[in-house]
Amino acid sequence: MTNATTRVTNAKLDLHKPPLWSLNLTKQIYDQESRPFIVVGLIVLVIASAGVVYITGGTTYVYPQLMYLPVVLAGLVFGFRGGLLVAVLGCILIGPWMPLDVERNIPQNTFSWIVRGCFFMLNGGVAGGLSLLLRQRLEFSEAIAEQLSLMYGRSLRSLALLLAERDQKTGHHSDQVAYNAHIMGLRLSMSQADREALYWAAILHDLGKIGISESILNKPGPLTAGERLEMQRHAEIGYRLLQAASPEFVHVAEVVYSHHERFDGAGYPRMLERYNIPLGARILAVLDVFEALTSQRPYRDPLPTDQALEYLQLESGKHFDPELVDLFSELYYGGQIATDGEKVDQMNELYLQYDTKAMLVKLL
Repeated sequence: MTNATTRVTNAKLDLHKPPLWSLNLTKQIYDQESRPFIVVGLIVLVIASAGVVYITGGTTYVYPQLMYLPVVLAGLVFGFRGGLLVAVLGCILIGPWMPLDVERNIPQNTFSWIVRGCFFMLNGGVAGGLSLLLRQRLEFSEAIAEQLSLMYGRSLRSLALLLAERDQKTGHHSDQVAYNAHIMGLRLSMSQADREALYWAAILHDLGKIGISESILNKPGPLTAGERLEMQRHAEIGYRLLQAASPEFVHVAEVVYSHHERFDGAGYPRMLERYNIPLGARILAVLDVFEALTSQRPYRDPLPTDQALEYLQLESGKHFDPELVDLFSELYYGGQIATDGEKVDQMNELYLQYDTKAMLVKLL
């Protein structure tokens, strides 16, 4: 990862709230590929706990309680059977074979280690019950996310089709911006949920233009002051349309609302500055301007890409986040940025690939 990437990632970059760690942790625990490592870890913990009990002088001290850790973990990961199995193993290791006092070689009372073993099994069983609840919660959440993602994905694609139908040039422009946003999101190690929000914000960042007069959108010359103010309303219109479509689109809407803010605070509509601007909006600011400069417009011909890159560097720290300008330039010269007429197949595949499941799981 480059210095630019590192600096940007360490700054105030979150598109929205941190993920629900409990769901993520639960998924990792129940991941089949993790099971062998967990088994080895549990065996090590059981043996280590018994070893600590012996080394510290026997069961007369508090250290037998360490055995509850592998017992509970086994119950959480492997359910009732796993919890009971490890409980029995722990009971044997620090039961009849473990002295009450190692130094004086005093054996344990049979009743004591049997009672202790019962408590181990009780805790293993309770942990197994909690494991079942966690599994059900995970399955329920994923099922809801799967169904909602289909519905919300259709909603977002419908809005994208509406935008493309209104202005085919804008539709192609948005596809290319979205592809490049995806590339930058990957390079910045953004989470799947954040990349989904960024991708759909890029696809729909000009959604509000459906509320702007075509005479303004297609005017062949410079806009008047009044027309410019009218055009600037598209950021707020797009924001309100997405919020009205679903509350779950709030993170997409926020990026759409902010993609015309400037790093120096001179943008619109809220005059946000620096890292008060969402990361997604700062990314879109770079990509949207580059795409606009290198595309045909009613009032001018496209600029050569080298001149567009020079403009980005000139406005670095003023209009744009300088770290993102550096990253974009690096990706462009590395051949990863799509320009006009390039990577059409990859853009189409990406459009079909992205749904809203990761965003929804994050919200559940």
